[in-house]
Amino acid sequence: MNMASIVIFIFTVIYITAGNANTGFVNVQCKTENVGQYGQLSLLECAVKTSQEETDLEIRAVSWKKEGVDEPLLVFHRGGTTKQPGYSFAEPSWNSKNMNVSLHITNTAVEDQGVYTCTVVTDRGVITTETSLKVTAKYSKPNIITEPEKITQSTGGTLVCNSVGGYPKGQIRWFGELNEEWTKSAEMEVKQTKSGLFDLSSRLTLLQGSTYSKYKCAVFNTSGGKEDEATFEVPEGRDTSNHSAKYSKPTIISEPEKITQSTGGTLVCNSVGGYPKGQIRWFGELNEDWTKSAEMEVKQTKIGLFNLSSKLTLLQGSTYSKYKCAVFNTSGGKEDEATFEVPEGRDASGRLVVIGSLIVLLVVIVILYRRRYRRGH
Repeated sequence: MNMASIVIFIFTVIYITAGNANTGFVNVQCKTENVGQYGQLSLLECAVKTSQEETDLEIRAVSWKKEGVDEPLLVFHRGGTTKQPGYSFAEPSWNSKNMNVSLHITNTAVEDQGVYTCTVVTDRGVITTETSLKVTAKYSKPNIITEPEKITQSTGGTLVCNSVGGYPKGQIRWFGELNEEWTKSAEMEVKQTKSGLFDLSSRLTLLQGSTYSKYKCAVFNTSGGKEDEATFEVPEGRDTSNHSAKYSKPTIISEPEKITQSTGGTLVCNSVGGYPKGQIRWFGELNEDWTKSAEMEVKQTKIGLFNLSSKLTLLQGSTYSKYKCAVFNTSGGKEDEATFEVPEGRDASGRLVVIGSLIVLLVVIVILYRRRYRRGH
């Protein structure tokens, strides 16, 4: 017979013997809602109250149960107490004459939250009362990291605020240097751990050139109360939002390393460190524009400057002797240029024609020689 069956049997017997007694002058008063801290000792307050006419009241049995749990947490009967680990009477020296039947819960967990029933059997009758426990856990102090690791007011980036180990589910809110709220611009992620606690993470994206010097993230509990906050100061850095930067002198490399006018290949022109975004343009030896035949790639660095790279493919046998790449700023002004001279090389197709012609000529000479030889003999 398990503990739950034993309790039912005990209270059935006691109810038969004491159930007809007058309980009008005896009741059990419990605090409606008790609040416990995660990992700490929690108290469910209950006490037996009697009228002035009632004296020498004797408690015959006490049972504590939690809603949704079959087994009783604590049972007192005939001078003995049976209890589950982590539960006990609030008063260690409790006895049947003690009217304080409060329950202690050690090392409170999230799963301890819920409704509890305290049943007390006295020599006057049986009284059952409910109470509840609300579990809370304070969130850790928020910390802010950046993505990428180094950001400035001009480059922008992402601020990530983390606060963990709280309960119930809270919220991270963002504020600017003038205390204006930025929470709607952020994305928050909530994860619940195996222990039932919540980990919060919020990401606030800072746009390039529109970033303030200071941001604050604060963690709020489910009641809307602020628990703690953290501040991040964004370095000024190099402000490229209202300034310009000249591009480096272009450089041209070939792919493969050795190309000729007859073999063709690819010319790659690079110019870096400029602002705002510019353009690389290609020109042939007659100054004709080849830009539409090229592919340009633009990359922006962490400090906001632009690196330009353009590839121009030269077809085999249709390559000119000279090409020029020039870098132009956003206003269309040419900043600098570079020239690449393509070596002539030897035309393999021409060599084949010459060799073929020599072979044909040799065959003709041989045929003529044989004819003359035959005529002579």
